[in-house]
Amino acid sequence: MVCKLAFSTPQVRDILYWNGTTYHVYPFIDVEKRFDNEQLERLNEKAHFITTGNWRGYRYEFEIRHDSLFLVSIKNDQNEDLMAYVIGSDGRIMMDNYSDTLYLGYGKTFFDEDFPTLIYESEMTVVFENGVVTYTKDNKNKSRYSELPHNIMKLQECIYSSIRWDSLDKDILAEKPQVYVNYSIDTLGRVCDVTLRKSSGYPDFDNEAMKVIASLPEFSSYFVCGKYLEKKHRQRIVFDDSKILQNSPKSCRLINMDFFVDHYYTINYEYPSSLDELLFFCKANLSDLQSIEDSILIDYTYFKNNAEKISWIINDTLFPEQELIVLYEKDTLAYRTNEWRFPCIGFYNDAYVDCYLKEPESLECFLSFCYSCDSLEDVTNGLYDKCNKVTLKNLKKCKQLESFQWINNNDELLILIGSDTVWHHKNEALPCIDYLKPLFQPHYYDKTGQYVRLEEDVDREFRNNLRGLWYPYVNQSDAKEREYLTLVYGKTRGFYSFCKEDEIDSNIQYFKDMKEYLEKFMDNHGLSMVVFAAPAIKTVE
Repeated sequence: MVCKLAFSTPQVRDILYWNGTTYHVYPFIDVEKRFDNEQLERLNEKAHFITTGNWRGYRYEFEIRHDSLFLVSIKNDQNEDLMAYVIGSDGRIMMDNYSDTLYLGYGKTFFDEDFPTLIYESEMTVVFENGVVTYTKDNKNKSRYSELPHNIMKLQECIYSSIRWDSLDKDILAEKPQVYVNYSIDTLGRVCDVTLRKSSGYPDFDNEAMKVIASLPEFSSYFVCGKYLEKKHRQRIVFDDSKILQNSPKSCRLINMDFFVDHYYTINYEYPSSLDELLFFCKANLSDLQSIEDSILIDYTYFKNNAEKISWIINDTLFPEQELIVLYEKDTLAYRTNEWRFPCIGFYNDAYVDCYLKEPESLECFLSFCYSCDSLEDVTNGLYDKCNKVTLKNLKKCKQLESFQWINNNDELLILIGSDTVWHHKNEALPCIDYLKPLFQPHYYDKTGQYVRLEEDVDREFRNNLRGLWYPYVNQSDAKEREYLTLVYGKTRGFYSFCKEDEIDSNIQYFKDMKEYLEKFMDNHGLSMVVFAAPAIKTVE
């Protein structure tokens, strides 16, 4: 199975300054619609992906002045202001065509895996009409944070300490029956809508499980975009009286082991190999950890002082079914098992398709492509971090697995390990693009049919000259509203559209002018084929 990648890291929000307060904007404002082709090119040139917390590679900063919304800067991940470079001026731009609702977060922050950005304790609802504020509402202190359900050990303690063990049939209890319960959380974080998901077969045990869940203390509740997030949970309760948690200092000191391990895994995509490695990581990140949980420092100190009583068992098989068990004397502090991990295989596959206009035919040619680049950053246009490294590392291990299958029928790519799907992708290389990115990076192919990169100055010259060929046939003011085609020009085949549903008439003057320029350009640089985007011309006067 493929790990959930989209928004596995909370995405940085844009910034808005208003009345001396800094707010964090959601949803993102589609500023790119205001830029022309050259401005978009300059923005994409500087917007390099560096952290998983900012997929765009840049963020916008706005301000509200005299109730009007202005764009005041464009910042990359190095905090450089790109405004002057992108638009040719460092002046403000009024967002006079913006009519929508923004939610401005402020105060404490929380993270929830079901939401793409950080959640704020408070938020302002602001409605704009043509860039002017028409309505505001302050939703102050609406979001609340609780240890539940984030702290698994705490949740287990609440459940098993609330079961009325003496009221249960001991003969049935010896069978260790299991009950699955569904429940929801209301706007105040209280448990509600408790229902039986899967019965144990014993009504008394089913009823006890639902009573225990209904009595759980307050959960986190998050108010986002003008409403509370609907949260549904399910819980398995195993009626095993050995799980009774004693309210002892030892148990209290060990509630955050799961938190430490999960935090380490989120950063490194693997489990720590020893307690020393985990403690070193915790020490290096202690300031961040403390801001999440007040008891972190106490737990860290306890782990360090009692390290000799903790057993660290890690079963790292060939790949990648890694199992971690952490024991304190006879108590289990943490138990984790990996699933198949290929967090960034899609980036590499898309890069391959961009280069060769087809899916990779085998794991060997795929890995050869990845490592033939000058650097890993080249493979994914800068989209390189630890999760990319993990994908390549795990794919290399796949070569040793007899159950690994790479199936490519020129229409779709299917990668399997045993019965688990690692990657499934329809062959939609270079699909028709929309008007938001009318001129994506052209792709050049040498006389052997291999993808090549041209020098930046040559590439810029090609695009500028190509654009010059469009203008006699395309009204510049209407260019953004036109349909664009993904065009291919080859020495032998001539013009055709990569998208099957597109029809082009290469006999009209528009394409004749383009052909003359392309032939000369390709001869000068030893090319056999060029792939690019150009406006679709329906009629030519």
